Amino acid sequence: MKIGYLCKYVPVELLESMGAEVEMIKPCVTDLSRADAAMHPNMCSFIKSSLIDFADGDYDGIVLTNCCDSTRRLHDRIKEDFPDRFVYMIDVPRKVSFQSVGLYAGALRKLKDVYGEISGSDFDEKDLRRRLAEGAAAEENKNESDANGINIAVMGARLGESLRGTLSEYNVNIVDDLTCTEVERRYDIMDNEDIFEGYARALLTQLQCMRMADISRRLSAYRAASGRADGILYNTMKFCDMYSYEYAYLNSLKEMPMLKIETDGTDQSAGQIRTRLEAFFESLAAAKGITPENI
Repeated sequence: MKIGYLCKYVPVELLESMGAEVEMIKPCVTDLSRADAAMHPNMCSFIKSSLIDFADGDYDGIVLTNCCDSTRRLHDRIKEDFPDRFVYMIDVPRKVSFQSVGLYAGALRKLKDVYGEISGSDFDEKDLRRRLAEGAAAEENKNESDANGINIAVMGARLGESLRGTLSEYNVNIVDDLTCTEVERRYDIMDNEDIFEGYARALLTQLQCMRMADISRRLSAYRAASGRADGILYNTMKFCDMYSYEYAYLNSLKEMPMLKIETDGTDQSAGQIRTRLEAFFESLAAAKGITPENI
């Protein structure tokens, strides 16, 4: 079965160990008119574009988390429109504690049982442990700073494929990607530790999503990125306020040049964003006394 997902707290390796083909949904649509007919006009635009992507894709199912009201509405919409597909919602705790790890471990066990019944797949603990040990570390997504070029870090909400494509056209070096979908997919699970308890702890202790109760590590990550980058590109999503709050706080610190952009899950504002990116990169280049190419 091909299973789509949106959130970094989804147990991708668990599903893969049970034979699923798991793919993060990264929508890039031209407009949201089809989704507007199915959801409220003020619903998160990323959720709307994800609905279109799921409807047009070859997914056999989707696993979501209860991260926000918009995602819960997406769950309801897909479950009603696609009753023949596997649609599952996981309750993710907002706090990280002994009790919350136990609760999330229970949620993972339940997903294992439900998916196993639906797919006819058996759970292989050894295969899951292997996948958890071999996952790609976040450090592999980092580049060394370029003393002769422009170095940026990206933060905030997920970057759409259209925006990532735009960034790739410029002569800039992304030294850190701290957006909400970049995850540390190498987990240290002790051999004598219950696999679900260890897996739940590892998932919950990633760099926190803004919906978590304790987001203190995000400030540390920002300052670490500031030490490697010349500026920070901060992305927010239309109708999603959580990351706007963080941007307002980080920008008030005045520690780094920062550009805020707002995307909506479509490519309609690509031209405007391109113009703002060019101006931002030119200002960073001027501060370093260099003339970047392709800008």
